[in-house]
Amino acid sequence: MNIYLISEYVNRLRKSDIIYYAEKQGISLDKEEVELIYNYIKKDYKTIIYGNPKDILNEIKFKVKPLTYNKIENLYIKFNNVSLLAFFISCLKHSKKVITNFK
Repeated sequence: MNIYLISEYVNRLRKSDIIYYAEKQGISLDKEEVELIYNYIKKDYKTIIYGNPKDILNEIKFKVKPLTYNKIENLYIKFNNVSLLAFFISCLKHSKKVITNFK
């Protein structure tokens, strides 16, 4: 994946995008979970995509509801080569947002 495109998505990512995508996946997030996931994506998206996200998943495990974590983990397993970030970024595609100002 092109790091520039991903960084543009991350820069434009809103908490409402996370809520929308989570709902589409059958995940009901509370405010704290939205904030947590948003912050992890903003701060650690390169690790999530190019590194080993297991440490991040382990940190998240004890900060979200067990059902939320199980859904996140199942999505991660299902899309093994697609990162968690891609799951949440894809909500941008579902909401038909387009990045138009590439240089």
